[in-house]
Amino acid sequence: MAGISVRPATPADARVISDLIAELAASMGETSPVTAVYSSDYLGFPGSGALLAEEDGQVIGLLSHSIRPNLFHAGNSATIEELVVSERARGRGVGSALLGSFLARLEAEGCAEVSVSTMPDNIGALRFYKSRGLADEALLLEKHFERNASLPVPGGGGPPTRASGPPYTWFSAEMPVVAPSEFSASLDVQSAVLCFSEPCYRALLEAFGMCEADDAPRLGGACEGKTGAMLGGQVDQRVAVYEAHFGAPAAAMLMECLVASGVSRFFMLGMAGSIFPECRIGGIVIPTWGISEEGVSWHYAPPGGATPGTYRTAPSPSPALVETLRKHLEDGGHPGVREGGVWTLDAIFRETVDKVQRYAERGAVAVEMECTALMSIAAHRKVDFAAILVITDELFSGTWEHDFGGERVQRARLAASRAIAKTLLS
Repeated sequence: MAGISVRPATPADARVISDLIAELAASMGETSPVTAVYSSDYLGFPGSGALLAEEDGQVIGLLSHSIRPNLFHAGNSATIEELVVSERARGRGVGSALLGSFLARLEAEGCAEVSVSTMPDNIGALRFYKSRGLADEALLLEKHFERNASLPVPGGGGPPTRASGPPYTWFSAEMPVVAPSEFSASLDVQSAVLCFSEPCYRALLEAFGMCEADDAPRLGGACEGKTGAMLGGQVDQRVAVYEAHFGAPAAAMLMECLVASGVSRFFMLGMAGSIFPECRIGGIVIPTWGISEEGVSWHYAPPGGATPGTYRTAPSPSPALVETLRKHLEDGGHPGVREGGVWTLDAIFRETVDKVQRYAERGAVAVEMECTALMSIAAHRKVDFAAILVITDELFSGTWEHDFGGERVQRARLAASRAIAKTLLS
């Protein structure tokens, strides 16, 4: 098996997956209706997945599988659906590599059982599976249905069951029809600060000494903005400060327009709810990674990993900017500064008790509506980004406690604004 590697399939592999299934069907004297679109949708369906065997960059084998909860075992039950090796690669241990990799994963994840079906006269397949520890323990009964040709087949045309598959199938590396440069403006700045409320906007302008600065060009997603030189520095540091409409789509549109206008360094001042008991109203959070449940990020980061829906790397900010913000917040002596994960979502009324608890256990400390979208765009566009979040409300107790206009929040907002100003001037 030297030179053979096994990896999880992604939607980018949809064509080669459908080709291998077609090859399997042909070897049995049959045909399969599978298409590349259906293969992509299959990979995005919860519990479904596939492993691919590669040699010299060429896919030579496939193991497709499903994993689902099982009531009897009170745990997950896995099914090997198809195991196919390209004809040119048979007899070289490719099937063993695929099966071994899958069984090792199931054991590591604590799966209760795995099953596979094969024809009773397929002596070679029976011998193969039994030699790997699978036993003849049950009889599989099947009934096949004739599908109405007028009904849409998932992935085969007709109205899809979802707009374009689950979020982790949305990424495309192709060129957009409408480019951000269509909405760019003439901006003589390299740095921009984005916020999403009038109080944050005014706190930033005060900290930057830009209350009387010129109005910035009106860009998509923005409510208002100022641009000019910051006061208090030893260099003429020009910056754009924008208040955007809240939510990931508006924030994303504004950031894309600013990148197209030449901005290469971004800061965000946001408001967030705490999901961690030690992070209280008036506290400050520096996000160091993110859990994305907004719709923007999935269009900027290709999925990866063995679990459907995971990023190749989790959304995260620029480490150097995070370090500088941390230093200036420490120097300012503001109490209650924490670092950790941020949970970003679009559905403000779906911050449910179970998810608050689950994400807090994973290390997230706050929830808001823009941050992971901007992290993902920054990584995609190769620009620098960091954020500071002011805690305005608390969700961790299961009831909503809030103090948006209180003195604790006002002090934190000004401390965060000053830390961003010092970072820009340092």
